Amino acid sequence: MLSQNSNDVMKIKKTMDVQALVGVVLILLSVLVYTFVTRSVSDKVALAQAEVATKTIVVDGLKQQIAEFKKAEEEFNVSSTVNKEKSLLAVPTKMYQDQIIKDIVGIAAGYDITLRSLSFGKGFSSKEAVSSLQINAGFEGNYNDLVNFLKGIEQNPRKIRINSISVQVGVMDLSLAKRASFTLAMEAFYQK
Repeated sequence: MLSQNSNDVMKIKKTMDVQALVGVVLILLSVLVYTFVTRSVSDKVALAQAEVATKTIVVDGLKQQIAEFKKAEEEFNVSSTVNKEKSLLAVPTKMYQDQIIKDIVGIAAGYDITLRSLSFGKGFSSKEAVSSLQINAGFEGNYNDLVNFLKGIEQNPRKIRINSISVQVGVMDLSLAKRASFTLAMEAFYQK
């Protein structure tokens, strides 16, 4: 009986050793599977975090641009469509030199002023997003003609700045009437 007990104890001990060995193998196997699964998942998570960081930078840049546009909108009071269109007329997106010619000729014709010369040159602007077109216009007339022409320039939707005015006074031979030649240096703006 003692021998049978000792066999039973050894069987139980062998069974426990086998069970312990199977448990250790299962634990090792589960650790290996967990490692491989989490490694691929962690790679995907790292990639997703990098994408999120990149897109966050882009979103922050866009938010900054939106804030600048809103500030400019408030500064220039262009909240309505009409005001936006007026702003684009005042400082259009391109030079539109032909429109400047039409505007100046139209202003001169509206005030019965005869233009003698009109010349253009590309100007410089201290603003980054705005450039200018230099305009020189010459006409003959009297002081009232000059004042009327300047009023027309002020009322023009396109932003035109007068930089200088030159006057040469002359006398007509037959009637001894004084006539003046005016030369205006102007500047029209457009967006780059």
